[in-house]
Amino acid sequence: ASVVVEPIDGGLIARTFRVKPSYTLGATSGAPTALIVKLPMADLGIRARNEARNFYSREVAFYQHHAPLMWASVPTCFAAMHEPASMRSMLVLEDGTTRPGMRVGDNVAGCSLREAVAASRGFARLHAQWWDDPRLLAEDWLPTPIEIGPGPGLAADELRALWAQLPNAHQQAAKPALRETVEL
Repeated sequence: ASVVVEPIDGGLIARTFRVKPSYTLGATSGAPTALIVKLPMADLGIRARNEARNFYSREVAFYQHHAPLMWASVPTCFAAMHEPASMRSMLVLEDGTTRPGMRVGDNVAGCSLREAVAASRGFARLHAQWWDDPRLLAEDWLPTPIEIGPGPGLAADELRALWAQLPNAHQQAAKPALRETVEL
C-alpha cells in the first residue's frame, strides 16, 4: 500500500491536500479513492489570527455535530480534531470531486453566473434547514451576532491585514475596484 499527497493551491485559511491511497488487493471494498486533508496554515501569525477567530474549531465542530444531519450534500468527514492550546487541527474529508456531477470551486478563477446561482441555491437549502432552530442556541461554538460585531463589514485595518495575507495571485485576480478599496 502507498499514498500520494498532492497540495491543493488557493487555501486562504488552511493548507489543503488531496490524498490518494492505494490499497492492498482485496482491501478496497467501499474505501475512498481520494481524500481531502485540511491543516492549519504553516505561518504561525496567520494561524494565530485564524485561531483567534475560531475558524478551525468551528469547522471541526460543524463536521462533528451538524454535517451528519444536513439535508444538503456535504462531504463525509472521516476524522476531525482540534486542539486550541497547540493551534493544531485536522479534517479528513471525502474528496467531493469523486462524486458524479460535483465540481469544486476555485478561489482565484471564480465561477460562471450559472454556477453562482446553483451555489446560492445550495447555500439557501443549507441555511433553511437550521433557520430559527432552537438547537443552535445551545451550540457554544457558533458565533452570536454580538461576537460577529456591528456593521456590514470589517474594520479597514483588519481588512488590510487580511488582504496582506492573500497570495499575490489572489490579489491580482481581484476586480480593480476591490484592489483600490483595500489599497486606500
